[in-house]
Amino acid sequence: METDIRVEIAEGFPPVLDELADRLPCGRSFLRAAWYEATGAGNPLTLLAVRGDGSPIAAIPTASIGPPLVGARSVPGSYWPFRSILIAADASLEEVTQLLSDSSVRHILAPVWRVGPILRDEPASQMLKHAAADAGWTVLVRTLGQTWQLDLSALTSGGAWPRKSTRRRLANYERQLGKDGPLELQFVTGRGWDAAALQKLASVEANSWVGKATDGSGAKFLTAGQRDLWRRAVQDPHIANALSATILEVAG
Repeated sequence: METDIRVEIAEGFPPVLDELADRLPCGRSFLRAAWYEATGAGNPLTLLAVRGDGSPIAAIPTASIGPPLVGARSVPGSYWPFRSILIAADASLEEVTQLLSDSSVRHILAPVWRVGPILRDEPASQMLKHAAADAGWTVLVRTLGQTWQLDLSALTSGGAWPRKSTRRRLANYERQLGKDGPLELQFVTGRGWDAAALQKLASVEANSWVGKATDGSGAKFLTAGQRDLWRRAVQDPHIANALSATILEVAG
């Protein structure tokens, strides 16, 4: 089915991504220009599908990966489970298929491009998989792990939470920790994302199994480069307000 969209190719990650992010399904509005810019990706290009009324309905932010001679591209992103493309909630399969069928888009993305890691049940990934196949791409899917959800309603058993027994147990933990010195809780979000907060997270990570039992490649805050990624991302107030951390200090 022919649809009324035009394809645009923009250098970098343009502000129109922010406009489109506001129209994404619930929980995905953080996929903004700063989310992709923060990675410092090389040779960034964004492929856009725009309706006749000028409204963007899909975007594929990409960057070069691997040896230049191969010409492979990938969708970048600050945090690995969410390296996704943007598809508005009201976009149709035909519109996304037309974007992926466009000759200029095929030229830029060929011979291979990668999306992810991405949640399997995310609407964008579902539509992308079908649209890519309809547009003639060969789609290869690799399963990396499982997602677990905690049903808090099961913990409350219809009553208040924490339960009295849970509160007693937490109070005991607090007393035991307090033997080493004063306890302090810090909640970081919004403007609180500064160099000091990121350094505290780096200290926690350095003393965790990530810092002690791995090569650190999967860490988020250990190195200055890893912290810089988040520092760049939270320059966007929307992303800064969407991210939070709770830090517990014992005796400083």
